[in-house]
Amino acid sequence: NLVRPHVVRLWFQPDWLAQTYEQYKNGEYNFNSEKMYSVYKYLDAFKEAGCEIEFNFGWKVSSHAQEWYSLPEEPMKRNSAPKELDLFAKCCVATLKELIVNRGYDNIKYLTFYNEPTGGDFCIGGIKNSKMEYWAMMLDECYKAIKEAELDIKFWGMEVAGGSYHYYELSVDWIKYMNEHCPDKFDAFTYHRYKVDEQTALMEFSGHLDAADGLPMILTESGQCYSNETYSFDLNHVQLFCNLTNSGLSGALIWCLSGISITDPCSFTMRNFIDMWDSLQFDGAIDNVREVYYEWAMLCRYIPNHCKSVRTKVDCGNDMRCCAFKIGEDDYTVVVELDSADSERNIKLNLGENIGKKMYRHIYKRPYSRNGNALLPPVSKEIFVNDTIEDTVGGDYMEIVYTTI
Repeated sequence: NLVRPHVVRLWFQPDWLAQTYEQYKNGEYNFNSEKMYSVYKYLDAFKEAGCEIEFNFGWKVSSHAQEWYSLPEEPMKRNSAPKELDLFAKCCVATLKELIVNRGYDNIKYLTFYNEPTGGDFCIGGIKNSKMEYWAMMLDECYKAIKEAELDIKFWGMEVAGGSYHYYELSVDWIKYMNEHCPDKFDAFTYHRYKVDEQTALMEFSGHLDAADGLPMILTESGQCYSNETYSFDLNHVQLFCNLTNSGLSGALIWCLSGISITDPCSFTMRNFIDMWDSLQFDGAIDNVREVYYEWAMLCRYIPNHCKSVRTKVDCGNDMRCCAFKIGEDDYTVVVELDSADSERNIKLNLGENIGKKMYRHIYKRPYSRNGNALLPPVSKEIFVNDTIEDTVGGDYMEIVYTTI
């Protein structure tokens, strides 16, 4: 009864493979370095857990590589885009071949580049191209090289930032630009959003979805209620997930598992932020699984990847949200969120098709009795369902999962 994440986003820096420009230029990559063996530990864990990987190639630039990797026009060297796009593409192909083909990490399914290019993580200084143009040139180099190498991987992009109306407008502009200038290269578009109310989230997602012009739209970074803030029915992960799923969202990832990074080139920690648990490098971390873990882990555990959302007919008031999923041919998961109330509530959800199976109910309430093993709420009830779930629950705030799996 543990969390089972289905997709993880892994950031990777090309300079982990080369200490000098000559090594980088000549393709003399070191896949047996100390840094790479650290990467393999994560890749081994993710493969054993059955996770698909979104491989994020490029983020920051380590101090030893900034002189030869970063653009000379960019003053913030650690945040620079790659100077030589052909070498970047060559390194990308070599890395994917080594990891997927030679080392068997065939759960690396999706590829993207850098982080939040609409913000400050992809900088190009004073060169003549716009950031959109330069990102598109980078994509084109990598796309051609990967297709020539006959590697089977899907392209996601561009991890655009959210956080204000300004960034929303930039994100939409980037998606429209890529659709116009890089047609048929993307398999999905990705964006980020934190701490957003219901109305704004739906407005922004509608704009992103329109700009995507038929391609899937995936939320690859999200964070709502911080661990030290008052929890709200209108500011939490379940609220965001249910509303956007019913509006056409194709996937959602939370930021983040545990909040710590490597010291070079960008050291930061996010303890008491929105990570699901403390890194074990922190004192007392073993018992510090956050409540957001249980909230989000219920979704990870009972909504597998590649399932389909289905419409439900809901008989309830304004204090309830829900979304439903069909898993394979005959399994289902339904997520329900209820605000606190003065009395018990009756739930009636019509799924629109006959299930004819037993569903298992799991309930998460705040505050939850946390434990070091991070076990999720157990089954509290079994309900046989034809086409409608009927149940009665108390007046507490709660997240409920009904599932056949």
